[in-house]
Amino acid sequence: MTGLERNKYKIAGPQTWELVRAAYLAGEPARVVAERYGVTVPAIRRRACKEKWTKRHLAEALEARGIVPPPPPAAPDYVEPHIERAQQRIADDAEREAEITSLVDRIAAEEDASDIAKAIERRALAQASAAMVQGRSKEAQALASMAEMMRRRVVAVPPPTPLSVQRETLTPSPHLPPEDLEQRALAQADAALKAGRASDAKAFMGLAEQMRKRVEMADASRAAEAEEVRASQEEAEQMVCDIFCKAAFIANSMVHAPAQAPRAFLGLVKLWREQNLGEGEADAERAAEKLAASQAAYLEGRFEDTLPEYVRERLQERWTARREALEGEPVIPRYDGA
Repeated sequence: MTGLERNKYKIAGPQTWELVRAAYLAGEPARVVAERYGVTVPAIRRRACKEKWTKRHLAEALEARGIVPPPPPAAPDYVEPHIERAQQRIADDAEREAEITSLVDRIAAEEDASDIAKAIERRALAQASAAMVQGRSKEAQALASMAEMMRRRVVAVPPPTPLSVQRETLTPSPHLPPEDLEQRALAQADAALKAGRASDAKAFMGLAEQMRKRVEMADASRAAEAEEVRASQEEAEQMVCDIFCKAAFIANSMVHAPAQAPRAFLGLVKLWREQNLGEGEADAERAAEKLAASQAAYLEGRFEDTLPEYVRERLQERWTARREALEGEPVIPRYDGA
């Protein structure tokens, strides 16, 4: 016969079904009971549904017969005669909290965010595998998503420099920078994973992700400010270059090509050439001497000599007033604010 061999049909008697019922109500799986007594699992399911094989119906049947099952023994309210259970629970919680606090401080002080993220990823994957084997699908899914989040973090974010962590208190202070808050949240998540608290670890991971985004936003803001300063500086330098080019063009026009000067400056160029170069005077020899003296003064660095007379007088007045104000002052001025 090809294909799967079909199980032979068997008929179990009432005594067999009594044994099956007793084993089933005792808590044994239907598959184990079926293999032991030679029946099928669907047959056990049908008979249990039809005859109401439940612990509640068993208790009702026992009560109807006058047999009351004894209540389960109550748990004692003490661990030892001199130690109550509540006190022991409080002591255990305090000890566990102290261990977590010490672990968080040690991780936050000695490891950076990338190392903590890698450790959390490995631990979350291990716990997700264990939860999947035990049938806790929701917890396994949460742990797997946390591991994926950590994997993306390790790939996307370069490891930052180690940060100093304040050890005075475990609660993050609002005055701490986002980098420290991110590292503390990662340390808390790692401690929660070690303690088996997957939901708390996921919450801490969400907080760490928010802090990472705040750090990225702050870095982007600083980069934008630096770019704005650089652009402003380049614009100022370009403006200075443009002004210098225009000033050089006007200076060249004043000395060598007055006809090329801008129309708005023609009157000033004419006046400057008449006063400094002697242009338009009848005595050509005098004009040539004046031009030669002006060029020599300019080349020797005595630019003031090429200025008009009224300008030189104004500069001399300003210097005289400045000399009078400097009387009694030290030769080398002090810049210490005194």
